[in-house]
Amino acid sequence: MLIWLLGMAFANNLCSVDYYNPPLEVFSQYQCLEEDLRNPASIEKLKPQLNASKDGLNPKWTSQQRRIYHMLRSKRFDGFDANGDGTSDISITKLQGGGQKITFANRGDGKITQISVFDTYGKLVSERIDTDMDGHVDQVYECKDQVCERKFNIVNGKATSMVRTIASSDNKQVVEVYEAKNGDLQFVERNTQPVKILDFANSFTEGDFCFTCYDKNYSKFSEMLKDFENKPKPIKLPKIDDFYMSRVGVLIHEECFEIYGDKFDVEQAVTDSVVKGFSCMMKGKEFANKKEASGDTFYANGGAAYTSHIPRLVNLFTQQKKINYAPIRSTTSDGAKFRMDLKNPCKELSKIPGYENLPIYDDCKFVPEVELGRPKIFCNPDELTLAAEKREGTDLLASAHDRALGSLPNSVYPLYKNWKGKTKVYNPPAVTFLPAAHGIDEGTFQSTLWHELNHNCGYEHNSKEHMDPYFCQVACFWNEHASKTQSPSTRAESAKACISNAKPTSSDNAAANRIGNTLSY
Repeated sequence: MLIWLLGMAFANNLCSVDYYNPPLEVFSQYQCLEEDLRNPASIEKLKPQLNASKDGLNPKWTSQQRRIYHMLRSKRFDGFDANGDGTSDISITKLQGGGQKITFANRGDGKITQISVFDTYGKLVSERIDTDMDGHVDQVYECKDQVCERKFNIVNGKATSMVRTIASSDNKQVVEVYEAKNGDLQFVERNTQPVKILDFANSFTEGDFCFTCYDKNYSKFSEMLKDFENKPKPIKLPKIDDFYMSRVGVLIHEECFEIYGDKFDVEQAVTDSVVKGFSCMMKGKEFANKKEASGDTFYANGGAAYTSHIPRLVNLFTQQKKINYAPIRSTTSDGAKFRMDLKNPCKELSKIPGYENLPIYDDCKFVPEVELGRPKIFCNPDELTLAAEKREGTDLLASAHDRALGSLPNSVYPLYKNWKGKTKVYNPPAVTFLPAAHGIDEGTFQSTLWHELNHNCGYEHNSKEHMDPYFCQVACFWNEHASKTQSPSTRAESAKACISNAKPTSSDNAAANRIGNTLSY
């Protein structure tokens, strides 16, 4: 449907859109997604255009563009007539048992050239396309159980190529490629890929972001740090929903200002934490360069600061895409898997065994205005996290040991936040300060935030691959926090573990655990 809208009305390449009114970036992103990511429900409702006439229209648009604009504004696709000839060019039929079938005419003449069928969860399960509009289907997609096939360039019932995906375990899928030879499709190659799921957006450690573009990432990182350092604090902080936006782009829930506001400037503390952490990484790269020059191979190529920390931080602080009411899959912290529809996320809780009776309000909604990729700071745990932790034997409200939580890139379960008589549903990445941290000072707040942002970047405790977040916390926030409880030698050891490329040993993880116990997490 969107491929047709873009191609017919604005004559843009399918995956390269000129961004002029109406803004079509969301549709460009949509149409270039693979089959298992596409869903018409994710089409974002357009907002009125800037620099347009009073009715929101660009005076330069054609009548066809105006009709398309009004359709996208209203999200009324069924029965849409592109050229105004009285013939429907989009038809949506609800199927028995759920799901829907969408048919549309690429030329806008009412002659159907594509039929797409989605199941009750919004997953594309079948598609027939006449790509060259000659009256014959030449591309077919079929998905049954865990096996999906797309056949290309079909002539006289035979395809010249086919891609088959087979779902396997551990969120992976096998992708097989076939090409026609001697009249039959023959196997060419096979590989295994991560399953791409339309989920609550998060900071990813693989995918479209180029983590090995070191010079580019370092340059971007340097620009971001300079911008953060020089940006003056606004007289009035911008607000999105229940969040205030800090100068560094991190969103701060308004509850944090109520809890910490009489102790210190919360926005200033968040900004200082990020600036100090970023500056620490820059110094870490310089330190690694000197160590490499002296012959220490563990610090080659700028050390972990240059090859791992900086790319991950750039990714975390620049992933700010938005989705709207799209079906998502999710997994709670104790492994309960479910798939939910963001049109009514609280009703969907009935799908999660053991979480049917969360204390949520009737006025419950997902908030698409909050940019999904931005780190968000909460200062009390959300209802789903509380319930999941209690099932695992931890009472976060009563714990005197746990101070904060930071979501990992694979933390795909949503946050159900009760606030001022409403339940709002958000997505990771998130940092949550717990009740045990409500009495901490500003320096400890900054240090703790940096630790949790490292979790948002994908660093875990007791990892065999990457440094423990405690090491960079001690190395970067010695004066603000760690010096109160750690010996000077711990600082040097932590700096080495944070910056070097050496993989952590069991003794490194044991040292990190000792630091953590002393810092009272």
